[in-house]
Amino acid sequence: MKKMILRFFASVAQKWWAFWSNIRFRKSERFSKEILEEDKINDLDDIRRICSKLYRHFKYKNDGLDQLFDAVITPPQAYKNYLTSELEDDCDGFHALLMHVLKCNNIKCYLLSVIAWKNGHCILVMKYNDLWYTVDYTHVYQGFKTLDEAVKNYNKEFPIKYRFNYEVYYNGLIDYDYEKGKFRNASFKKTEKD
Repeated sequence: MKKMILRFFASVAQKWWAFWSNIRFRKSERFSKEILEEDKINDLDDIRRICSKLYRHFKYKNDGLDQLFDAVITPPQAYKNYLTSELEDDCDGFHALLMHVLKCNNIKCYLLSVIAWKNGHCILVMKYNDLWYTVDYTHVYQGFKTLDEAVKNYNKEFPIKYRFNYEVYYNGLIDYDYEKGKFRNASFKKTEKD
């Protein structure tokens, strides 16, 4: 019963997160699909290289009161910030930056929220060469044939990597629509079929 209640509130929070992020960053860069030539991707090693390169220009900073402590910067704005200096943001900001590079390389990807008791994280999930991968900052995890398998694998790794003893009780997907310049919640079932 406790897990059902937690999942319900996490689901509501997930919907709010995308909605609030769209409002909070409505005046940010929202439509650009440009990247540097050096950020073009030809293989999985390029993705790993780009993750490391982006991370070197990233400084972790918690979202402040101006973001109600959690809002996701638009992927085009994250890339613009990265190009002009360094990106100062939290986990969702870094993965929004990576999302921009991947989407500009026509790689299907989503932000993935991972919620456990007292612990939450945002990573990226992508489909590359017919396999689904999770990416946590610079670590590209093993690929799987289905999105469900990739997420379940990461859910097992998450408590180990971040050293806590609670299992993941909720995952949510957020996509970014470059035509509308907005985040939207995505369905696991629909995403798996596309």
